[in-house]
Amino acid sequence: MDQYIQSIVINPEEMITESELTAKDDEILLSVRCDYLIITHQDLVPRFQVLASHRQAMGLTAQVISIEDIYDQYTEGGSNQDKIKQCIKEYAVQKGTLWVLLGGDNTIVPDYDCFASVNSG
Repeated sequence: MDQYIQSIVINPEEMITESELTAKDDEILLSVRCDYLIITHQDLVPRFQVLASHRQAMGLTAQVISIEDIYDQYTEGGSNQDKIKQCIKEYAVQKGTLWVLLGGDNTIVPDYDCFASVNSG
């Protein structure tokens, strides 16, 4: 599956393969683990914390981080979208994050305004 996805994306060198994540899984301490990451505006953090608490009750580790904190912590890279991408990549590699929820539309969490087409659909 990794090879197929790498063949259809624009930036395959940025991909983290499932085997890389699995190999890292044993190295990640439970105290820093984050299975489920929620990224949203600081004003919405309390509302999304309810969802994070629900995920934790299901046995996952979850964290809510504001885009403002991301912009402060990830100073390299030009655009805010790049900073969010760096954050997600770091969480995946260092904290074992498997799921990411972007909490808001493109006016809240900026995107690259891209689309995907599969089987001409």
